[in-house]
Amino acid sequence: MQAGLAANLEPIRARFLKLLQERKAEIQHNLEVAAEAPDQADQALLNIAAVLHKIAGTAGTLGFEQLGTRAREIENLILEHNGDQSVQHSELYPVINAFLDQPLQAT
Repeated sequence: MQAGLAANLEPIRARFLKLLQERKAEIQHNLEVAAEAPDQADQALLNIAAVLHKIAGTAGTLGFEQLGTRAREIENLILEHNGDQSVQHSELYPVINAFLDQPLQAT
């Protein structure tokens, strides 16, 4: 990232990082709902996909390309399996947990 552009993006990146923590907490909450209330799992996973979509849309632009790519991959995985009765929701939980534990790396 060019020095001038990077300096201009710093306040936006700082705001993104603050929001990222809030969004991860929202994902964690919905993951807990999905695990504890199977009848609410479909909606909870859709909520997670929506949060991941927000992360993916912003992360790459602000220099967190790996985070954005992974968020988009998991969002797509959730959407592909939404309503597919042959896939157990619990199969998605470790993937989502791994995302929550993913270290943040800027490019």
